[in-house]
Amino acid sequence: MPRKHSDLCLTVAVYAAFGAIPIDTLGQKREDSGTLFVGECPWDAAMQSSSTLSRLGSITATDTIRMVEPQPLKPFRRFGSFALVYLLAGGGHYEDESGVECDLSAGDLIIVKPELGHRYGPGSCTEWVERFVVFEGPVFDLWEASGLFDVQPPVIRLQPVHIWNAAFDHVLGETGKLGAVPVLEQVCRLQELLSRILDNRTSIRPLTTEDREWLSTAYSLLDAGDPAIGSTLDLPAVAASLSLSYDGFRKRFRRLSGMSPARYRTVQRIDRARRLVQQGTMTNREIAEALGFCDEHHFSRRFSEVTGKSPREFRRNLPISVPGSKAG
Repeated sequence: MPRKHSDLCLTVAVYAAFGAIPIDTLGQKREDSGTLFVGECPWDAAMQSSSTLSRLGSITATDTIRMVEPQPLKPFRRFGSFALVYLLAGGGHYEDESGVECDLSAGDLIIVKPELGHRYGPGSCTEWVERFVVFEGPVFDLWEASGLFDVQPPVIRLQPVHIWNAAFDHVLGETGKLGAVPVLEQVCRLQELLSRILDNRTSIRPLTTEDREWLSTAYSLLDAGDPAIGSTLDLPAVAASLSLSYDGFRKRFRRLSGMSPARYRTVQRIDRARRLVQQGTMTNREIAEALGFCDEHHFSRRFSEVTGKSPREFRRNLPISVPGSKAG
């Protein structure tokens, strides 16, 4: 995996030397290639289309779609582009022509590949809120050719939802729309997000009642000692309380939650930091001290790893300025 990622970084540097080409030029190439589109795409009415592509590739559409009533699944379709579809709330169902079929819940991400017939949606569920990003270009073709998108089933559990939603925000920039960030920079940010997704991947299967109960117990045990203030916890002891070795506990927890136990505690800690930043009454140094980080630099690095933004960037992009807020 690291070798493949480094090869892609080299490709980024090579392609970045080239300018931009009109999107309709790529559309003509695609039409000539005989790409087949089957079925109606639910994104058509919501797309925000970009006007140019770097020779590296481009994000061509992005939006959030909310459905509040059951909707039957539409016929299989081949979309013709890559896409990430992240379920923010609700639930539904996914199927594709390879025979994969699974239920979906909040925190599940679908990797859509251009030529794979598929369908998904709320089905009999009464709520569905998705965030999607459509992208295409030579560098993403390289990702696929390298086998990096070969995830079976092509659904990955990414939680907590608000952390990964913030990672999508970072790709798109402050407004969450196309054009807020230069095209090439946006493509590079998307590749960074893809790398994080694949590094944290856990292909899903429907959780059984037993799995849900076990995971709830594991969360309660890991929250002991308040991970938000950086207190220590004997993880092997937690595993033993569940009658598992630490390795067995770590593997089951990662399979069900999408992250390791240590990562879960780090995310909880940064989530507390995020709320303190939003309150605007403490400096970054004060937050670092309050949450048990060794220094402000270490806090900033961990915050960036989890949220995709530094504390300063996160604070700057808050929608409302808090009176008396502290920036440093």
